[in-house]
Amino acid sequence: MLALVLVALSLGMSNFAASIAIGVAGIDTRLRLRVVLSFGLFEAGMPIIGLLIGRQAAGALGSHADLIAGCLIIGTGFFSLLGSLRGGSERPSKSASHQLRRLLIPRGPL
Repeated sequence: MLALVLVALSLGMSNFAASIAIGVAGIDTRLRLRVVLSFGLFEAGMPIIGLLIGRQAAGALGSHADLIAGCLIIGTGFFSLLGSLRGGSERPSKSASHQLRRLLIPRGPL
């Protein structure tokens, strides 16, 4: 139960941080409402979908689930390692830096 509470807390804090950044960006009320509804919908819906998929996957994978999970974690590690070795010096585009600046520096009164 404690693990579930800690995972829920960390996900909630992640969304909280994203919400602060969006709020500081100086968006209008209509867009804020859309963001709130989107966050709420996905925050409630994804665990339900995950539980349904997990139940189906557990039945299909059976006793091989530990081996498959280990292979997926190792594969993800190799993929990340190869990505960093191939070229980690990519610069963001001008529009991406403009969007980041807009999130960090609000326009107008708060």
